[in-house]
Amino acid sequence: MQTLHGQIMGTLAYMPPEQAEGKIDKIDERSDVYALGAVLYELLAGSPPFQQGNPLQLRYQVIHEQPEPLASHIPEASPELIAICERAMAKNPDARYRTASELAEELERFQAGRMVQAYSYQFSDHLRRFIKKHKTILTIAAAATALLMVMATYSYVRVVKEKRTAVAAQQAALQELSFATISLAALKVAWGEYDDAAKTLARCPESMRNWEWGHLMCLAHPDIFSIDTGVEDVWRFEVSHDETILATRNSENGITFWDRSTGRELRRTPSGKEPVGPVLFTPDNAYLVGTTASGTATLWEVESASLVRTYGSPGMSCASISRDGKTMAVGFSNGQASIINLLTEEPLFQKTVDSGRVAKVRFFDQDRKLATVGEGDNTLRVWDCISGEPGIAFPLPTPPDSAGPHVDIAISPDDHHVVTSGRDPSLYIWDLATGALAKTATGHTKTVWSLVFSPDGKKLASTSLDMTVRVWDTSTWTEAFPPIHHPYHTGHAAFVDNGQTLITSGVSSKLRMWDITRSDSRDLASLSEQLGTVGAWTSIPGYFAGASLDKIHLVNPSPCKVERTIESPVGEVVNGAFDPTHDLLAIGGRGGEISLWDLKANREVRRLVHHQDSWVFGIKFSPDGRLLVTTGAAEGGPGPAWSAFCWDVETGELIREYEAGAFEPMVAALSPDGRYLVVGSRDNKVRKWDVATGELLCTLDAHIDWALCVAFSPDGKYFASGGRVSDHTVRLWDAESNALVREFIGLPDRIGSLAFSPDSSRLFAGDRRFTMVWDVQTGREVLRLPGTDPIALSPDGRTLIAAGGGQLNVWRSFSWNMEDYPGDKDAPFEERVELYKRAFWKNRNQ
Repeated sequence: MQTLHGQIMGTLAYMPPEQAEGKIDKIDERSDVYALGAVLYELLAGSPPFQQGNPLQLRYQVIHEQPEPLASHIPEASPELIAICERAMAKNPDARYRTASELAEELERFQAGRMVQAYSYQFSDHLRRFIKKHKTILTIAAAATALLMVMATYSYVRVVKEKRTAVAAQQAALQELSFATISLAALKVAWGEYDDAAKTLARCPESMRNWEWGHLMCLAHPDIFSIDTGVEDVWRFEVSHDETILATRNSENGITFWDRSTGRELRRTPSGKEPVGPVLFTPDNAYLVGTTASGTATLWEVESASLVRTYGSPGMSCASISRDGKTMAVGFSNGQASIINLLTEEPLFQKTVDSGRVAKVRFFDQDRKLATVGEGDNTLRVWDCISGEPGIAFPLPTPPDSAGPHVDIAISPDDHHVVTSGRDPSLYIWDLATGALAKTATGHTKTVWSLVFSPDGKKLASTSLDMTVRVWDTSTWTEAFPPIHHPYHTGHAAFVDNGQTLITSGVSSKLRMWDITRSDSRDLASLSEQLGTVGAWTSIPGYFAGASLDKIHLVNPSPCKVERTIESPVGEVVNGAFDPTHDLLAIGGRGGEISLWDLKANREVRRLVHHQDSWVFGIKFSPDGRLLVTTGAAEGGPGPAWSAFCWDVETGELIREYEAGAFEPMVAALSPDGRYLVVGSRDNKVRKWDVATGELLCTLDAHIDWALCVAFSPDGKYFASGGRVSDHTVRLWDAESNALVREFIGLPDRIGSLAFSPDSSRLFAGDRRFTMVWDVQTGREVLRLPGTDPIALSPDGRTLIAAGGGQLNVWRSFSWNMEDYPGDKDAPFEERVELYKRAFWKNRNQ
């Protein structure tokens, strides 16, 4: 079950008001004190503090009403003890004991006969205590001794009980908090709110983090590198021509220079009276042109971060620097455009190019021509920079419902085309020589804000208010890369690393860098091969074996491509398994034969014959690789062909046949210690054998439809089975007693494959529509992924593969153990995650 932020989870009768209101961020140790107070109330009164009505009524009582006074239940109860209970259950957390230890100390004072802090003593109370103190010494001593012995015994039993209750309650509360955190983070990831998702995951208790936490943390950091500028809106940035320095505005009305490779701040310009933003680096990277809020241009020396010059009068609306770095074109809000010498400010060109604001100026054709766009008539004009004569002019389209005219233009490096964007979602590609509209590219759903060509002109990136960045193939004007879902509105983009990396900005404090060579954007890729059967992972890190018809593919999920293809020696492949101890791949065919393929030598080393003209449905190696178990089903119907076999891998000899009769075995699983063989079959049953003796140990009525898959947990405590279409459940069985432990529900279709995490705490199941992740101990659904059966999990448990219908889904997980994260343990959580992320994506792409 997935929960939303604010959804109540837990037992209402013992739940503090802040939890009942769904205020997860308000839950702390004082919430545990309230739960302990509720337990104390029930111990004294014999019933919970709230128990009447339906859940909505109970929730209202917990939040707004007081429980029935304890004195009405037990008139003889000590007022001090009642006061302790009432303080622990105070509606306001600030009025409670701060910690469970503080509550325990209060109870110890009460048990020792000392005054407690929760109770307001009257004069009569002090008088009674004084009289009691001065009774006959022997009477006092005897009574005190007896009382102390009774109280000591009572106290010990009670404290132990309460401690266990408190620990259990705390554990349950932490677990509920972790489930709620995962559900909320999953929603934020789905909405593209990556920063918020990461912050939500940071609140998950470390002891409760698992695969789903690491996976969502991975999804929340899809960019390979980010730099937090500390400014809420880092809409505009600039990259030096040697790609070593980034420039952004800062909160001190100046510009900050960053080392692009490390994200380290290099230097800042002095604080100013008005905000300054970066526009362009000069080609030698020695200077940076900036703009001020009033519309003037400024020239800054990069090495010293000092101001060199301020240009012209206010009103500048845009600027562009020539390729040789000697001149700068400037557009103004009054419709004028100028070209000036960058160092002397000498005017070289000045024209009134539009009746309104000049929105864009761009040099092209080796700085011999200038393109301008005016907002007065929304027209793009070309000017000769030497003579000042106008060239071609053509109006830009403005949709009727547009909120305004032109937004951005980009000129291709070969000067053949100019791409423009308006307030509508389209990109317009114009022939720069004729002014003809050559192409319209669509994909965005809102205003396209920024356009930029890659250095070789083969790609163009567009940013949009629809919170996506799209990368276009300029030869076809189709998308060359899946859309990058950017947190919040996107602003500016820039290509670096020969067009392999894209830097983006937007309405957030971060600059983000994306690897746009990845073929599995967001860990999702379609392969041309119709991958059907997922085998096991090879000993070469990061590979798995999959099959399509009569071919075996060794697939590298990083970056999702087939590294090697093996022609199947046994015809059409049905199933397979891998033995990492010998680098052997067992390939089961439709004709009843099994090929043992040496991956290192790339050849077949042995052939086993299961049954002629039968399908080899199940293949499993023993943990030590010495044995191979296979199951099969003949096409001609039930009979002697339905069997399970155990083979000696070294010799290829048949060791034992497990009599199957007519139950049509489908799949098999071996226990981690190699003692037991479990087989699922078409008669809806699961059978368990002793591998050594061949004795049938039990037959379980596991499902109401075929038992399509079985799997042992790595710790050997459980085995799981999955049912077909009319059943679509997964059941967990005790490996020793064979008793049903738990049933998992939620998948809508037949369960085709199962996998346990290495620590046996998570169970993964795939059907033809989803891949489910369950918590083994509670049976709770912790995550649902849109991958399809069959599935496979890497040996380290970090990567989950789902392959079906020709599509490969790769679901990765960051480590959920903070010991694996670099940096000082006292460093901020976000800083350590950023360092881990950079190393993670770097290693993945190598």
